[in-house]
Amino acid sequence: MTSFFKHSFNYVVSNGFNQVLTILLVFIILVWLNPSQYGLVMLLLSYFQIFNIITSLNLYRAIPIYLGKGKPKEKIGSIFILMGFVTIIAIFLLLMYGLIYRGDIQHLYIYSLLMLASGFFSFWSLYKEILIFEQMSLKYSIIYNLSNLILFGSSILLTYTIFLIDFDDNFGRIYGTLIQCFFLFLIVLFNIKQFNFKFDKTIIKYFLGISLPLILFASSSVILTYVDRIMIERITGDLSAVGIYSFSYNLGMLINIVSMSIINNYRVEYFKNIKDNPQKINKIITFIVPIVFLLYVLMSVIIPWLLPKGIVLFSISSEYELASSIVPLILTGYYFFFLQAIFVMDYYYRESTLALSLLTAIVAITNIILNYYLIPIFSYTGAAASTTISYFLLMILIVFFNKSKNIINTKNIIIIIATTIIGSLIAVFYLTN
Repeated sequence: MTSFFKHSFNYVVSNGFNQVLTILLVFIILVWLNPSQYGLVMLLLSYFQIFNIITSLNLYRAIPIYLGKGKPKEKIGSIFILMGFVTIIAIFLLLMYGLIYRGDIQHLYIYSLLMLASGFFSFWSLYKEILIFEQMSLKYSIIYNLSNLILFGSSILLTYTIFLIDFDDNFGRIYGTLIQCFFLFLIVLFNIKQFNFKFDKTIIKYFLGISLPLILFASSSVILTYVDRIMIERITGDLSAVGIYSFSYNLGMLINIVSMSIINNYRVEYFKNIKDNPQKINKIITFIVPIVFLLYVLMSVIIPWLLPKGIVLFSISSEYELASSIVPLILTGYYFFFLQAIFVMDYYYRESTLALSLLTAIVAITNIILNYYLIPIFSYTGAAASTTISYFLLMILIVFFNKSKNIINTKNIIIIIATTIIGSLIAVFYLTN
């Protein structure tokens, strides 16, 4: 357990630093961006996540399975080559589409830059999974912290510069993302001498066999996390609502400082111990769930209380204060997501990627339907509610269809039920007040 806490601590410190930078960045650039401008930026950045599915083909998700079964790390070089080809083809096809159907794509150059950035980031996603699996948490933390400092500085500088020039659209935050992703790409290039770059069809076939069924899973995950912003804009036509919702989402993601840091390390422990030492996994679950749950409850109270003070301190538009009403809902959704992340590992371990994709697709379709009915009535509050309900459904499905009797036991089920009931009550409270 000492190793688990050591690496979890590194991830918590790293994620904490990065989340603080993210929130500071949001508050600083909002001094120069009104809700409509910020809404457009976040709407476009949603496509970055969609493009990342295309350029990565989800190949990075196969790393824990591949390395967890003792396969040679050196042969992963073939996967880097494959991702390079895919990125080049994706950018070419996007540009061709834009040239042929010019009226269909506004801000084509921004989409092209986002596709390029996603290609750079795909290389990092693959290398990052290797670092996490090999428990090189300190190296991972240093690299990612540096990249976020670059994002922080470049986004502020570029946003302010464009503000002074007085353009209607201010894409400084997007240019900052491109610079950050290029930095991560360079880091990967400096660290890939350890890999064999011979084009190995066997390795590529193995990775694609795991990753391609997960494209449906990844697409569904993007729908759950980002498509609600697109739907708010398409249904209401209000970029200000997109801006307020995105601002709320950034605040709600603060819980990931701890929850996803723990999951990063838990994933490694799961693959190493589930076969021969499942008792260790159960001890970890019993320990981490109450910690994250307590954090979730505290943040549901503290963030809405502190938000008005932060808005006054940074002198940003008072419209953003509306975000305080939906932050607890988003926090609740992220808590449910944390719970499913604990039990979803069994699907990866058994390579049940198709089953996982189908379950996630069911939830994604549910989310779209809920957004379709709730957004016209409640605007961004409806989007937050649909996301929370969808994550709750995802957690239920992941646990219900989980075949691992080692971790689906009475004690863990009681923990899940107890915290879920309380979390649901908190969500209902904020929905009705």
